[in-house]
Amino acid sequence: QCAYKYKLRYIDKIKMLDNYEPSNALIIGTALHTGIEKDIRTAIDWYYNQYPVITDEHINEAIKLEKVIAMMKEQLPSGGEFEVEIDDENFKGFIDYLVEVEPNVYDLYDFKYSNNVDRYLESDQLHVYKYYFEKNNPLKRIRNLYFIFAPKVQLKQKSKNKTNKFDENIQEFRKR
Repeated sequence: QCAYKYKLRYIDKIKMLDNYEPSNALIIGTALHTGIEKDIRTAIDWYYNQYPVITDEHINEAIKLEKVIAMMKEQLPSGGEFEVEIDDENFKGFIDYLVEVEPNVYDLYDFKYSNNVDRYLESDQLHVYKYYFEKNNPLKRIRNLYFIFAPKVQLKQKSKNKTNKFDENIQEFRKR
């Protein structure tokens, strides 16, 4: 990424920390879940606390989280339960959101931070959750299975002008 980073890593043999990239999928995914389950401020605070240094790229990711969490929350019905554990001798997992729509009948929701919708729609993940939930709760039934997708988006500044500089500075860009 830069000559100094190369020097630190390969010449000075400084050990690198875990993947502290601003768009680390595990960190973003956990922040999304936190924001949906609690609130956006808690999610963004948690996100920032995962990094020893906050850069412009981290701030851009936080801006995206703010928008995407709000969009995802709008898609969910109220009154559900988050992180419902399935603990079977053959399977252990968590349903992201489970909503009782009538007595002992539920809709199951899973959150994804991905643009690869087709891959998830072809997967058996939700059917496996349904099977083991109903197996371990014989009087309960899953009616519908839903994925709620948070799109991975790129924030882009306005196009460059003749001097090869952006037409707006980073503050103007974020405000827009």
